[in-house]
This record gives sequence, structure tokens and C-alpha cells, in this order.
Amino acid sequence: MLKRIEQVRKLMKEKHTVSFLISNHFNIFYLTGFIGLAPTEREGFLFITDKSIYFFTDNRYLSKDLNNKLKNIGAILKLIEPGNSLLDHLKNIIKIENILEVEFESSDLTYAEYERIVTTLGSISFKSSQIHIQSIRAIKTTEEVELIREACLQSDKCLREISPLIRVGMTERELAFKMEMWIKEKGFALSFDPIVACDENSAIAHYDTRSGNGVFKKESVILIDFGISYKHYLSDITRMYSIGKPSDEYIYAYETLLRAQLETLNSLKMERDPKVVDKIPRAVLEHSGLPNFAHSTGHGVGLEIHEFPKLSIYAPDILQTGHIVTVEPGVYISGKFGIRIEDTVHISSSSEIDILTQTSKEMAIL
Repeated sequence: MLKRIEQVRKLMKEKHTVSFLISNHFNIFYLTGFIGLAPTEREGFLFITDKSIYFFTDNRYLSKDLNNKLKNIGAILKLIEPGNSLLDHLKNIIKIENILEVEFESSDLTYAEYERIVTTLGSISFKSSQIHIQSIRAIKTTEEVELIREACLQSDKCLREISPLIRVGMTERELAFKMEMWIKEKGFALSFDPIVACDENSAIAHYDTRSGNGVFKKESVILIDFGISYKHYLSDITRMYSIGKPSDEYIYAYETLLRAQLETLNSLKMERDPKVVDKIPRAVLEHSGLPNFAHSTGHGVGLEIHEFPKLSIYAPDILQTGHIVTVEPGVYISGKFGIRIEDTVHISSSSEIDILTQTSKEMAIL
């Protein structure tokens, strides 16, 4: 954690940033190791100045473990309590350290929070920071890669043990529940709510299985998209299954999409422009007379299921060694079926990739 803090402070010095208020839940975990109960709650704040590091939380989260984590990065704990709010602490620190400007994470702070802080701080300049911790997080350390590798390994195991349970008459929600139980009984957590979609439902890229009513039939095709969280690091994988031999139309689309995905994976060994990578599977599908897909070809994975970088025509990033991305082109035929084949991939060097999800991509006919 200390190296990560030092990296942020180095960037602050380069960009002449005198103080930086960090509110994003995942960025705080990345820099301190602090984890609250829910990413959507404001359970902690980190404030880095050119002189000190401050961590703000309330006494619900006090523990020996937290004290040790803060000690390791040289952070001063400031308790949020009645009469000592976050803004009270900030005003006092700003006064003591004679801070004239505070930068914040504009992609995280709400406008209501921004207005409240600006009003309270008065004449202090409060502006959006040019330091993006998500970009730092995108380059994974060896330890982070191994955590994601383990998450992927467990995802493969889950598919291997759960897919044989698929049968005629089973519902989408029933299979999703069995997967969730497997994951939780093994002591892991979900990367996101599993997507289990059969037949025409699979043509909806982000189908909501929780409110779905699909039932598996003879010759049904089934899309399973899910991931496992292992020590806060995530996996993401999508595989297709069919009950009995599917239609010729499906087989043609599947074989074409698999070829498109494999060509895209191969391109990652050398190509570093995500815009170019994004075009590769689309060109294969277009040449084969299949429809384009509306979503990006892939996205970063780490502490969040969607993070930097993206494989998209709009991506500003250049792919680098240490990035972990998904490769997930799709074919969606409205009213009939959808197919998506997805792997989690580590760009391990300037000319090599490491595919972390290992479940076979051969057509799975049950």
C-alpha cells in the first residue's frame, strides 16, 4: 500500500497538486486496504496533502487491523462523530497546513456533495483533479494478477461442476441460484449477479435473470455470464451451452464468433491500440454476414467488474503490459438467440498474453 501512496504523491508533485481528497470506495481500498460494508456508502475518505495523509471514518470501523493498515502508510486517523464531521476536520487541516487548493475525484463525488463542500470551505479553491487513480489501478502487480487468476480458476471450477446440472424444465433463475450457492458455499463472493439467459432471452446482452422467466427446453441454447470475487479481485467469463444439437443457424454463428474471438485474442499479443482491437471481431462478423454487436469488445477487470482500460473505438487508453481485460464479442439475433464468448486476459508482456479463464470454448452440447 505504501508504494501506491508514494505513486500518488509522485503524481501530485508532478501536477503541482497540494492536496487531494479521495472518495471512491475502490480507490480507498487500493491505497489503504480499508473495506467497508458497501461501495455505495460513504464509509471512509482519504485526504493526502504535501505534508500528511489523513483517513476519515467513524467508530463503527475502528479495529486493530485498520490501525495497522493506517500505520503502515503513515496515515493519521480522524474520527467522524457528532461535532466533528468530515468538513469540520477538513477545515481544521486546511487552516493548520495553510492549504489554498483542494482537488477531488470529480468522477465519484456527487454534485450535492460538491456544493456542500464548496459552501463550507469558502474561499478555498476546490477543483477536479487530473490524477486518476483508476489509471494507476489498471496496471496490475504480480500479486493482483495471481488473485485474479485464482478468481478465474474458481469460475472455471464452478462451470465445470454446475453445467452438468442443466436439464429440460430448469429455469434460468434456478441455475443462477445454484451457481450463487456454489460460489458462496466455497467462501467466495459474486463479481456481479449472474446472467443466465436461454433462447430469445440470450439475445439481450445484459439480460436481467433476476426478473426473467425463461425455462430450458429441448434444443435450448443457454448463455451463462458470471464471475467470482476472490479477496476483492474479480473474474469475468461467458460460455454457451445447448440442450441437444442446436440449429444450423446457431452453429454457423457460434463457429464464426469463436473465430472472431480467437483472432481478437491473437491480436492482443502485438496490437496496443484498443480502437484497432475493437474492430477485429466486428470485421469478421460483417464479412460473414452476421450483425455487429452494440457493446465494446472488452473492458478492464480488477477491483471492479468494469474498469480501465476498454477495448472500444472510443477508448483513450493505450494497452500496456500489466493490463487485464475481457475479450467478449457477441452475436445477437433478436427473437432467436444470442451468443457471447468471453475470457479474462492478462497482457503479460509486449508480445504475450495469458488467458486466465480456461473453460473450453468448444461448442458445449449437453
